[in-house]
Amino acid sequence: MNLILKPIPGAPEDGPKVSASLTTFASELILRFQVEDPSHQIDWGEDPSASVNNRGQDLWKKTCFELFLSRAGSDIYHEFNWAPNGAWDAFSFKSYREKRDDFVSAGTSFFSETAFELNPNGSAAAHIKIRSLHGSRLQFLIFTLAFEFQISMVMKLKNGETIHSALRHSGEKPDFHKRDAFIVFSSNEIL
Repeated sequence: MNLILKPIPGAPEDGPKVSASLTTFASELILRFQVEDPSHQIDWGEDPSASVNNRGQDLWKKTCFELFLSRAGSDIYHEFNWAPNGAWDAFSFKSYREKRDDFVSAGTSFFSETAFELNPNGSAAAHIKIRSLHGSRLQFLIFTLAFEFQISMVMKLKNGETIHSALRHSGEKPDFHKRDAFIVFSSNEIL
């Protein structure tokens, strides 16, 4: 099923359109994004074909894809960010924006496979597999009966503006950490 990400209220109506899907397979989450940008408004940043695949910082300040996950009913949640050039970051939170320090150890990548394709017509596709490391909280999360999630995308435009798109928005300003915008997902469903 294709999920439509909606721009934050007040964003230009002629802006890029984003859809996503989330599936579980074995011990992985598979996240796919499809972006339609026929006016070529998005600044994709560094050469997307460079495939950096290193941990980055402040990816949300540029164009990036995001996934927020939590076990249903838990205050603890996790954030995964991925840039078109392959840079990534991951965080764990005890509660709303209260970071935990023990989620990602040095050199650990949760991304087992990433791909980004930018087409001349302005469309783009991202394919991201998030693996569960044996014994990690993420492994437990994937195998729970239900979890909550938010899928979002930050789009830095060539004109300097930023568009924040998500499945749901909780207010007039972008804040993808707000749990009332998360969606409940059963691990046997395919979105």
